[in-house]
Amino acid sequence: MNYHTGSRLTRDRRGTLLLEVLLALVIMSISLGVIIQSMTSSLRGARYAAQYTQAAMAADTEMTRLLKESRIQGAGPSGRPEGGNDEPDAFIFTIDAAASPEASDLEIDTLTAEWQNGGKTSRFQIATYVRTAP
Repeated sequence: MNYHTGSRLTRDRRGTLLLEVLLALVIMSISLGVIIQSMTSSLRGARYAAQYTQAAMAADTEMTRLLKESRIQGAGPSGRPEGGNDEPDAFIFTIDAAASPEASDLEIDTLTAEWQNGGKTSRFQIATYVRTAP
């Protein structure tokens, strides 16, 4: 008689164990999905931060080059500086020169770096004051 009771208890226990294993697999699958999604998002953010940093460094280098060569004043109200980067996957620089509202002998020069970031265009701007000749 004890054999039937023991085997029934073992059968119930096996069903409970199977249910526990299935539940653990579901929880683990959901956890892994969340972890993979957050890692993908982090990688995307890190790539954008790296591109933004490169754009800032490239814009600073280009602005310094233009200031040393005194070529900003000849750029006109808006346009591409001569000798800029023409590579298709690199940054595209445009320069805008405008009169400063603070003083008549100052000009605000703004350099914009643009690049493609996964199908959309990203921008970084750097501006400086330049003293115009009296």
